[in-house]
Amino acid sequence: MKVIEELNPRLVLPGHGPIIHDVTESLARAYSKLNYFVQSPLIHASHAAKVLLKFKLLELQSVALSDFKAWVIRTPLLVRIHQSFFKTTLIQEWCCELIEGLTNKKVANISDGFIYNK
Repeated sequence: MKVIEELNPRLVLPGHGPIIHDVTESLARAYSKLNYFVQSPLIHASHAAKVLLKFKLLELQSVALSDFKAWVIRTPLLVRIHQSFFKTTLIQEWCCELIEGLTNKKVANISDGFIYNK
């Protein structure tokens, strides 16, 4: 972000999402979000785990919910996040919480035993 700020661009073409016209305001939001995550490591860890699940859903588009949960509990990085931040919760429960977070944000939905990317 600092590099972008130092370049003083009039607009930014991000890798995804709309063109950023108000660069100063956008950078202020980004710094605020970064600070929030630094101050809240559990929230940051949960967010990171949900992002990994979302990327897997982007790849698969749909998968049996049981297979998706099995993938979560055998993926080394997710297991490491769980052990580092959420080990007092059974990994199966934590997996359900992550999936619920995706459905609550309406970036995934569950129907007839399958989870679907939205």
